[in-house]
Amino acid sequence: MSMISPIAQRPTKRSEVGERLREAILSGFLKPGVKLVESQIAKDFGISRAPLREAISALVEEGLIINEPFGGYYVQTLSEQSLRDLYGMRRVLETFAFETIWHKRTQMFCDDLLRRNDALKTCILSGDKAKAIKAELSLHGAVFERCGNALLLNVWRGLSGQLQLYWSMHQESHGRAGAKLDAHEEYVALACGDDFELMRSEISEHVQRGLEKVVSSLETYTDSVNQP
Repeated sequence: MSMISPIAQRPTKRSEVGERLREAILSGFLKPGVKLVESQIAKDFGISRAPLREAISALVEEGLIINEPFGGYYVQTLSEQSLRDLYGMRRVLETFAFETIWHKRTQMFCDDLLRRNDALKTCILSGDKAKAIKAELSLHGAVFERCGNALLLNVWRGLSGQLQLYWSMHQESHGRAGAKLDAHEEYVALACGDDFELMRSEISEHVQRGLEKVVSSLETYTDSVNQP
């Protein structure tokens, strides 16, 4: 039995292989905790193991796949504790990124935030769940991309994969593509405003609201998985 659904065209590059694996994980085709059988995936894709291993390594860095020493590769598991740890780290990092950039913000930065928020709303209205997740990550990633701290950006990218996994689960549980249309209006307005303390509070509240919603979805998801 194939681990990956049939594909119309054989992937030829590591990035293409990685995207196929990412889609399989985020769509739920490859369930959290499942072991990846390299030989079967390579057979499904019609490729050698070399580009597959490169793609898997990239997804390990994104947090979508975990490498168990002497045990192989597994799709990242979902748990309330890891979710709370993830959101706690996200709150700290996002606050620090805005603190770093606050007095260096430009109109270009604000215009970029507005464009990304508009792109997110377009994706939500279209009903494309995968694109909505990418657009929301892009919106929150803007400050990391522009704060001038390469290490901070790399850490954010490492968290993004795990956020995608939880957000995909959350979307499936409530059947809606992305957040509410107005979910980021206050966030963007304060990010372009003059009061950092208000922005600090908004980040904390925004992250907490998101955490509570995803925790609720995780409980529903866990119950459905554990049903006989």
